[in-house]
Parts: sequence; structure tokens; C-alpha cells
Amino acid sequence: SVTVGSHNQVSLEAQPEEDWAFEGWYDGSTKLSDTLLFQVEATQDKTYTAKFSEIPDFTLTAQSDPASGGDVRINEGSWGDQKSVTVQRGTLVELEAQPEDGWEFDGWYEGETQLSETLLYQVEAQANRTFQAKFTEIPTYTITAQSDPASGGDVRINEGEWEDETSVTVRRNTEVTLEADAANGWNFNGWYEGSTKVSDNAIFQVVAEEDKSYSAKFREQIVWYTITAQSDPGNGGDVRVNGGTWGDNKSATVEEGSQVTLEASPTNGWRFDGWYSGSTLVCANASYQVTATSNKTYSARFKENLTFWMGNTRGDGDGHPNEEPVHGVYFTYTFWISPYEVTFNDYDAYCADTGATYPFDNKWGRGTRPVIYVSWWDALRYCNWLSEQQGYARAYNEST
Repeated sequence: SVTVGSHNQVSLEAQPEEDWAFEGWYDGSTKLSDTLLFQVEATQDKTYTAKFSEIPDFTLTAQSDPASGGDVRINEGSWGDQKSVTVQRGTLVELEAQPEDGWEFDGWYEGETQLSETLLYQVEAQANRTFQAKFTEIPTYTITAQSDPASGGDVRINEGEWEDETSVTVRRNTEVTLEADAANGWNFNGWYEGSTKVSDNAIFQVVAEEDKSYSAKFREQIVWYTITAQSDPGNGGDVRVNGGTWGDNKSATVEEGSQVTLEASPTNGWRFDGWYSGSTLVCANASYQVTATSNKTYSARFKENLTFWMGNTRGDGDGHPNEEPVHGVYFTYTFWISPYEVTFNDYDAYCADTGATYPFDNKWGRGTRPVIYVSWWDALRYCNWLSEQQGYARAYNEST
């Protein structure tokens, strides 16, 4: 206490003991101030009371749930399945969780109520409380890689061994690297999940979120061959390939084993003589189908039709009316012709063999003289007989 003159200013000051809290300055039951330092004016004798209250202690507990899922600690203390600390009211307490390998932290809980998703959580001590650090075991998934077909190449996971089929079991959200390597003569065609293409790259990364199987599809390399058709000679006709346009030189590039159709068409005055590979005749038909097994060139050979001028080419008056007019005739087939006239000896041999009538020689003599008095039909039958004598088929139909 202090005695002062009227209306003097008096400073009152309070200082709580350890573990006690200042509640305020009171005049009887009336609270006058919350501050430790309080000034009053002396106008009468007065008694002021500085009220104090003892600060309570509270216990905060941290627990692992389940205990195998991880550890907890308080205020950077030691780790364990359960830790506690007793502190004064209002003290900030730091809770920390640490999941075990293969587990993940779900959050800090008080009962069923989630308070925080962070590993580090601060709480003010206002009561005895128990907090749970909840953990969930991380699930594992199996990722499988397969070669399709197995002969097309190999696969591997995370730089492991190359195989036709391999797999790895990892925790959820783990990144897994798949690789494909095509065998000789094959091309990689993409990574597939079922029938769905998921990547064109030989190296493909996935995140394990469920059991998955991926196929590395391979396609046998396509061998291409060029088939060429040429006209020989170029002015003798045209060629085309697989129904394309006509020309002197045509080609098509196709897959190995493909069927290719070659066609030849002679120009007017020429005839087709066959398809040749080099000097070898491979087909006598104008349409020729080949199988592409290598690069190949085929020649369509054409021969010019030789023109025979029929009629009285002398232009004198000694000819018969049926020798006019003189006109060109070309043959569309090959034939044999004698360089000399058929003699009586030649024709008489035919008559002796077949019983045909010997022609009259007009008393000029027979032997090597040209045969006379032979009709068109006689000549036709003689030619058929001579073809058979020399091993050829008959050229003419004697009935028509």
C-alpha cells in the first residue's frame, strides 16, 4: 500500500508466479483492468486486488493406427507407436507422423474426425486429448508385358531380362517402364492393352494403378518387289500391269507373294509372240500371271506381220480377172512355205500314198516340172498330207 495526496496518480503492477495466470485488477468483485500495469487517481482510501489463477496442465497423446503402419513423435522427440506430453494450457504442441515402408499416411484424427492431412500437425493444449495418426497399407499391382507374336521380338520391364513374357509386382502409383525389341525381319507395331493401342513407342511408361497386361505387337517386315513389263520392240505393241494404263514400259511394286497380271496388246500389223524372261519363253498367252518373289522384268515380244501382195503384180494384160485388184495380205500365224514350186515328183508321191488322182501333164513331161492342173482343194489336201508327213498338225479343215 501507499499513502498519497488527494488526486495523485498511483501505478499498480502485478506479476504472476510461475504456473499462474493474471486474471485482472479488481475493486471488490468489479474487474477494473486486464493489464498488469494499472493507474488509478487517489480520491479516497481504496483497496485493489490483483487476482491470479493457477494454470492447469494437459496431456496430449499421439498414437499410430495401426501400430505396424508407422510411428509418431511429439515436439521432435523420439519415434514410437504411442507418445505423450504434458504441457500447460495454451502451449503449442507439434505432432509428427512417419509411415513405414509400404504404408501411406491418411491423416491426423481425433476419434472419427480428420483434423489434418499433413504429416506435421500443430495443436494448442486446451484439454487432455488423444490423436491418431492413421496409416493405410499401399496395395501392390502386377504389370505384365508380352510379345505378340512371341517370334516377333522380346520385351522387358524396368531394364530387366529380355523375354517373350515378363511381369513385375509393384506398389500403387509406381512408374513402370516397358520396352520392346523387334527380332530380325520384324517391326515393332505398338503397345496394346487388349485391342486398344496405347503407345507407338518401343519404350512405354505406365503408372501401376491396377493389375494390367500389355502386349508388344510385332509385324513381319514387308518385302517389296518390282515387276516390270516391257514391249519388245517398243513399236510392236503395248503392255500393262494389273489392269493399269498401257505403255511400252510399265511396272508395279507389290508385296512378296502377290499375284501380278501382265497383259500385252500388239499394234496393227504386229502379232504377240510370247512373254519372255531374258531369252526364255515363259508364257505364250497375252495375259500372264506371275507371283512376286524377286524383282523381275518380263518382255512382251511382238513380230511384225509380213505382207504378201496377192494378185497380178506385173500389171500386164495376161492375168485373169480374179487376180485383180492386187491387195496386201498378212498372216496372223506362222507357216512353212517351199522356196520352189511343187513339182510333179512331189505331188505324185502324195497321189501314190493317198490314192489321189494323178494330174495331167499336158504331155510336157513330169519329173521336176511344176505340177499343173491342181485345184484349190487338191492343194489344200496336199498341204495337210505334207504336214502329217513332217510331224505337224493339219492346217486346214477339208470338210468346209
